[in-house]
Formats: sequence, structure tokens, C-alpha cells
Amino acid sequence: MVRDAVPAPTGGGACAVQHLPCRDAIVLSLVSTYAERPRGLTGSSAAYLRGLLDASPDAVTVVDCAGVILMANQHAAGLYGYATPEELTGLSGRELTDPAYHEQVAGAMRHVLEHGAMRKMQYSLRKKDGALAQAEWSAAAIQDDRGECIAFLTIVRDMTQLEQTERALRELQQRLRTALSHAPVLLFTFDRHGSFMMAEGKYYQQAGIDTEALLGQSIFALYGEHEQAMDCCRRALAGEACEALVSAGDVTYQCHYSPVYEHGEISGVICVATDITERVRAEEALRQSEQYLSTIFDLAPIGMAVADMDGCFVKTNEALQDMLQYSAEEMNGLHWSKTAHPEDVAEEDQLDDQLVAGEIEKYTIESRRIRKDGETIWTRQTISEVRDGDGAAVFGIAMMEDITERKSMEDALIHQTLHDALTGLPNRVLFKDRVDQAVHLARRQTNSFALLLLDLDRFKDLNDTCGHHYGDLLLQQLGNRLSGLLRPSDTVARLGGDEFAVVLPGADEPGAVFVATKIREALATPFQLDDQPFRIDASIGIALYPHQRNDISALLRHADVAMYLAKRGGTGHQVYAVEQDQYSPARFQLTNDLRQALDGTGLLLHYQPKIDVRSGEVVGVEALLRWQHPTRGLLQPEQFIPLSEHTGLIKLLTSWVMSEIVRQQGVWRDAGLHLDIAVNLSATSFQDWELVEMLTRLLPARATAGPALTLEITEGAVMTDPVRATEILTRLHELGVRIALDDFGTGYASLTHLKRLPLDEVKIDRSLVMDMREQEDNAYVIRSVVDLSHNLKRTVVAEGVEDQETLDLLSGLGCDLAQGYFLSEPLPAPELERWMEQRGV
Repeated sequence: MVRDAVPAPTGGGACAVQHLPCRDAIVLSLVSTYAERPRGLTGSSAAYLRGLLDASPDAVTVVDCAGVILMANQHAAGLYGYATPEELTGLSGRELTDPAYHEQVAGAMRHVLEHGAMRKMQYSLRKKDGALAQAEWSAAAIQDDRGECIAFLTIVRDMTQLEQTERALRELQQRLRTALSHAPVLLFTFDRHGSFMMAEGKYYQQAGIDTEALLGQSIFALYGEHEQAMDCCRRALAGEACEALVSAGDVTYQCHYSPVYEHGEISGVICVATDITERVRAEEALRQSEQYLSTIFDLAPIGMAVADMDGCFVKTNEALQDMLQYSAEEMNGLHWSKTAHPEDVAEEDQLDDQLVAGEIEKYTIESRRIRKDGETIWTRQTISEVRDGDGAAVFGIAMMEDITERKSMEDALIHQTLHDALTGLPNRVLFKDRVDQAVHLARRQTNSFALLLLDLDRFKDLNDTCGHHYGDLLLQQLGNRLSGLLRPSDTVARLGGDEFAVVLPGADEPGAVFVATKIREALATPFQLDDQPFRIDASIGIALYPHQRNDISALLRHADVAMYLAKRGGTGHQVYAVEQDQYSPARFQLTNDLRQALDGTGLLLHYQPKIDVRSGEVVGVEALLRWQHPTRGLLQPEQFIPLSEHTGLIKLLTSWVMSEIVRQQGVWRDAGLHLDIAVNLSATSFQDWELVEMLTRLLPARATAGPALTLEITEGAVMTDPVRATEILTRLHELGVRIALDDFGTGYASLTHLKRLPLDEVKIDRSLVMDMREQEDNAYVIRSVVDLSHNLKRTVVAEGVEDQETLDLLSGLGCDLAQGYFLSEPLPAPELERWMEQRGV
């Protein structure tokens, strides 16, 4: 009887299903109605049977004794490639079977018919589209009440996926065996009795071990001499994963044992053994190396330390502990900065950052350390880092050597090399370095500095009269006195003998002159030489950077030239001027260039308009000399007029200027432009008697009034020889030349000269005009000059007008004429003409 049989529907007789397993018996319980109507089922019996068939997860069909399908479920339709079970009804089983299996299936059916028993077999089914698929076929006979077979029940299961899985498993097993045969491991399994079940791995082949011969042998017999391995085998069989080291000759294996479970019970053990011989040897070598290095570390004569990435010492040797006066316990965990000099921490931090970032591999630095007792020592340190496999720094290594004694000797030697043995002041070598520093600083800050060269007067007399002992005492006291006068940023040096030099960073000419005066005042106090007072003076030459030259040799030569001039002239100090240096290469070249310009081209005049303050009318211009130098560009008068005076070229230069003014005045007069032209006259030219003769030749006869020539002179030019000056001015007046007193208000001109000299104009200096808005007193001075000049019938001209407000103030003060960049800058003649056309002149 069938276990757990499903109750049959009512109606009809019972039908026996022979020899079915439980699952299939449930599906194949039939109603008796089926025996009465083998060709089909109707009503509730058919519906009940249909429900049973569709509930089966396999393909189920009912076929008659001729092999024709009477009924099928949906799984059968899907397996054979049909949409519905009804499409299978009436088909022959042979149509759904691979012809190669027809006889095999027929034989199985006969076996079922004869014995009524289940028969399973593997075969190939044929789908609707003709495709073949592997399947498992089983069948049972359906008998009526008399025990006669009336139909067959067939169950077909698709074995395609199972076949693919088994094939993949076989391939995987083969690949695993192949991999294990080449892998650097041994793999073996043994059952719960310790018998080998499998052994794979290339080391078996290399050792010449027949793995097949191992099968069935006892692991305990093989491991008889290896207690640790035996213990692991027992523990693994007891359910504990463990590992052991096993040595076989010169080879060492690391064995991992894991229990294998089947149905919840331990069935055996799997072991994976790896050859770690090289690693064991490397570890032993490393251990010996570490022991060796540890011995070196502890006994090294120089300080050594290991620090973590936070900068704290984790290990130090005895040499370092003695060097810094700390115990090993005190050093452990101490941050390195606690022993560093505060002034050196920033530099070491920067190098450490570069080291950690991988920018440098190591660095060596000489820096100061603070011992526990507070004493400062000098050390030479080499710092490097150890990194892990990922390249990250894990700790630092420092080697430190005490170089305090060496540094002291070096400092003493350097001091001797750079300082004067007698005075202790910087010597010539250090002085040149300080000048170089001053040059770099001045260039970076666009600044200036001064170099003073000091030479004692009558020092040789002191040495010759009193002896060198007193001379040395004087030089020592002088060095101390000079050092006390200067700023910390200044440098005073002894260059040799009685020659001293001073560098004043940031100083201009007034500042340098002030210091020179201060030095000479300090020398006025007598020196005490063995209780004997001794007075001495000095001559000081001053050279300025960047006004003269940019290199130290030139600056020293210039200061020497100026010092010689100060000594020769008895002035005490002298600022270098190129026109006074007859040996200046630049001065010599500039003189030749000026001669060529006088003979050819390059000299030119620019004209700055002068306007009537009240009407705004242009009444004249001032001619200003310019030199278009071929290499230096456009030069202003102050850059070459002093040179021309010193070399005697001023006479030719004055003649060229006067000739050019007369020529240009004639050109303008022919064009209907009547402009007075004023020009500044140097003191040297003014004192020259030939000036009057030259102008007599150049100027046309004054038959009628026309544009006038105005010569501007300073009071200094007059005061050189007042009698001669008055005579020359009178003769110039007779030629129709107007005279203007230039730079009035600067403190040099006096009211006496304003009254007595035959003057036509008074020019108020630009310094008064430009500051009159900010300084109210200037306006009062200008009003006084205007009132006085008008009372003496003099025209007042204001120069330096830079804005409309100043021009309006001058108009209110009664000034007659004005000139300045607000009105117009000095212009070449053609540009001046265009400027006047634009103003409607």
C-alpha cells in the first residue's frame, strides 16, 4: 500500500499503483473511475486527478498500454517544449524520445509490465523543436481490481543542469589537482582513524614520494617523531583547528589542521602544509642581525636614538644619555624638542617635514642641544627614517655627535680670520662681506647706503715720536670709540695701519655727512695714552651707493679719492663727486662723448612756457639744455654741466646754447611768433669776460623792441666777485639782455642784492611755491617778495606750479608770471609750437 495516500474521489472502483516511492505515490494515486474509462476522465474525478498531476514538480504523464499519452501536467508540457498539457495528449511516447533510446525505453516498459515495479533509467528526450536533452525516466504500472495493467504512469526529470553541474565539478576537481601539483604547498586529508585519503602537492614529486602509496597509511605512524604534529592531529580530530611546525630534513613546513564535518559529525581532517624554510632562515638571520645591531647601538661611541612619529624617544644608547645628562628612563618618552635649542627648533622642524613627506631621504645638521643641567652643546646630527612596506614612515633614527670643542676652535679661527688682532674690529675681509650684504639689501629694498673711509692725521708723528706702543693704544681706543658711536646695524672696520672704514646701511648723503661730523666731534676729546692726553683728527671720505658705483672696489676707491680731497683741502670730510675725480673712467668717457656732441649732434633745447598769471597769455619760455646720449639716454643738465665746468668745456657749451637760442628766436620771429627766452647761466660762464663779447656778436642790434633774452643767475655767481659781476651785468643790460635772480627764497639771496643789482626779474624758488598750500608761512613770504619786487620795479616769476589751486593762489598774491608742469612740461620746439596752436596762440 502507498504511504500517506491521497483519498480517492467517489465513484468507480479502486486502482492500485504498484511499487511507487512516497512522493510519486502521492502524485499517482488514481481514482477507480480511470480503470472504467481508460481513454479519459471526466467530472470531479478528472479534475481531482488533474490537480494531483499539476502539483508534482516533475513532468508526469499517463500513457496507455500502446504508449499513447492520455494525460500530462504543465511541467511535462514545459519540459517537452509545448505550451499546454493538452498539446501532449494523443502523442506517442516514441515521438518524444530520442530514436537512439527507443529500444531501451521499450525494454524498460516491458520490465514494468512484467514485474509491476519502478524502473529508472537515463535517456535523451526529444522536444517539440527537435532538440535533445538529458533526462531521468521512471515508470510504474497502473492496475485495476483484478490486478491487470491498464496504463503506465511516467515521471521524467530534466538532468541537463545536473549534468552540467557534475561536468563542472569534475573539471574543477581536475583543475584543483593540477594546481595543487604545482602549488608550493602540501595538501592531504585523513579520516577519523588517521588513514590517508588524499595527498597532493609538488613537494611530494620533488621529494620522490608516491602519493598513491600514502593512501591508507596511518598519519600517526608517519608523525611518530613529531609530538607537536601528533598533538595537532588529535586536536583536529577532536574538533579544534590548530597549526604546527614540522621539520623534514632541511625543510620546515607550517601545517594548518582543520576538522572536516559530514552530517554534523567529524569525518576526518584536512591539512595544508607550506614550505617556510626560507622564511625561517630569514627570520633567524634577522634575529642575529638585530642582535648584532643592538650590540652596536648600545656600545656605539656616538649618541644614537630611535624616535616614534610623534618625535618622542623610544630607545637611546648610553653615549647619548651621557651626552645630554639624562638617564635611560628619563630619555624614554622625552620629546626631541625638549633637548633642542629654541633658535634651532624651526629649522629642524622644516627638515623633519621634508623627511616625512619623502622629499629627502635623510639630512645632516649642526645644531645646539640643551643638556639636563642647562648647558648648551653643539652637535652634528644625521636623521633618517624607517618606512613600512607601504612606504609610510614608522620611526626615525638619529645619530648625534658632540662637536662643541670643534665648534669653539672653528669660531676662534673664523674670528681671527675676519677680525683685526689689535682692535678686535672686523678686518678688510669681513668688511668687504658687510659691503656686499649692504649692496644686496639696498638692491632688494631699493635703498641706499654710505661707505666712509677714515684716515688719521699726523698718526705717523705719534708713532715716530712716542713709539708704536702708544700708536697701538690709540688705535684700540679709537676702535672702541667708533663702535660706541654707531648703530648695531652699522659696521666699523680697521683696514690696516691708521685706516678705518664704516658702512652705514640705509644712509643717504645727509645721513653720511652727519655721521662723519659726529665722528670728528668725538675725536675732539683727547685720548688717554698711559695717562698722557693726546689729540688727533681724521679726514673722512664718503662714497654713496647707488649714486656712484655698485661694486666694492669702486666704492672704496671713490671713498679714498674723497678722503684725499678732504685731507688736502683741510675740510675734515668730503663726499665723492665724479667731476672731482680726474682718474674716473666714466668721467673720462663722458668728457669724450660731450666733445663729440659739441662737434656734432646730441645737444638740444627744450622750452617750458611762462604765462601771465592774470591773462593766461604765453609771454615767454625758459630754455632748458638736454643731451641725448647715444647709450645713456636723455641726460639732464646736472648730469654733465659740472663736468663741463671742470674740464673747460663749459665755454663751448654756453656758446652752443646761446647760438641755438638766437637761431630759434629768429625762426619763431619769422613765423610771427614773438617769445622772450630765458636761460640759466652757470657761475663759471657768468664770470667769463668773453660772455659779453659772444652775445654782442650773436644778438641783433636793438633798433626796435622785440623778443628779449633773459639770463638767470644765482646770488652765488654774483658773490664770487661782486665788482666784476656788477660790471658784467651793466654791459649785458646795455645789449638789451634781461637779468633774472634765480632761486630767490632759498636762503641765499639778500635784500641788498635785490636792491643794488641791475635786475629785471625775481624768480621765486619752486620749494616755496610747491609747499605753499600746506605751509601757510610760504604764502606770506611770497607776498612779501612780490610786494618788495614790485616796489623795485621787478617782475616776479613763480616756478614749480603743479596744480590749479596753486596758480589761483599766486594770482591772488599778485605774482606776474608762472611756469610749471601743470601748465606744460619742457618741450622740444616743434611740440611747443603745436601746444601753442592748441591754445590759439
